[in-house]
Amino acid sequence: MIICKSNLLYAQDTITLLSGEEISAKVLEVTPIEIKYKKNNNQEGPIYTIEKRDVFMITYENGSKDLFNQDMSYMNQQHPTILSPKKSPGLAWFLSFLVPGVGQFYNGDVSTGIGFMTLNIAGSIFMVVGASVENINTNTVGAVLVLSSRITAQIDAPIGAHKKNLANGYLSWNLGKDTHLSLQPEFKLASVPIEQNMSLVPTCGVGLTLNFR
Repeated sequence: MIICKSNLLYAQDTITLLSGEEISAKVLEVTPIEIKYKKNNNQEGPIYTIEKRDVFMITYENGSKDLFNQDMSYMNQQHPTILSPKKSPGLAWFLSFLVPGVGQFYNGDVSTGIGFMTLNIAGSIFMVVGASVENINTNTVGAVLVLSSRITAQIDAPIGAHKKNLANGYLSWNLGKDTHLSLQPEFKLASVPIEQNMSLVPTCGVGLTLNFR
């Protein structure tokens, strides 16, 4: 009886979460949605419940294992990625051609857009004042500000749109209306046999994703 009780005290199940945390427990029930268990160091205590979607693996006291979510991305579980709409470099250029700074607003670069718009407005004011007082120097300064803000804004807008696309979708290609193909890095926790035991090992690779919106 003493030997049996000793075995019960030291026998334990291990619940491995997707975060890598391990819980020493006595698993009571595994349902399609959740897992019920008691803490190994307090098996007379309360029953705990954890959602099955947060569990990677259960290692039972007899050495058998149950794997869950082995194909799910650890990075996406912890840091879900919201895909931003792809920016059009052509549209960004056209908007900045119409009004310097608007193309930058379209890209989400608000401070840069305000800067270009401010230079353009300041240059226009200098030109109006120079024309009214017939001061060629003031008129020239205004013309330089307007011209430089327009040219620089038109160059910066498509480059900024391209950088946004690389930052949000890495490499992506439009395949048609509401459809694009993207190449993105992926990070996962994979179950790998090490010295006759299954262990969690971080892995990385590249995923090809086809998005329909």
